[in-house]
Amino acid sequence: MTGRVIVTGGAGYFGSHVTRRLLSSGYRVGVLDALLFGNGLNDFNGVANLEVVRGDTRNIADLSRLLRGVDCVIHLAAIVGDAACSVDPDVTWTTNLEGTKLIVDACRH
Repeated sequence: MTGRVIVTGGAGYFGSHVTRRLLSSGYRVGVLDALLFGNGLNDFNGVANLEVVRGDTRNIADLSRLLRGVDCVIHLAAIVGDAACSVDPDVTWTTNLEGTKLIVDACRH
């Protein structure tokens, strides 16, 4: 068995493909996703090497829960596309920029 990887946004379109690849390669995968657009990993329910946490990258408690004992973080969580980003520019800003900064800081500690 290989290491433990966290994928933020791991239930989204791109993230679910990355998560599937990691699982098929033998990694233990933790996914942090707000699940705003559904869960692209529903067909993996009950897989022992997968932990999906509904949470927010802007919440240190959600991050801390998954970061213990992790070997790698792949950060894919974001609000993307003009239509989605224009719905609430402040939420887009905090999610995309401040959320990323929090992840970097949490990984350093």
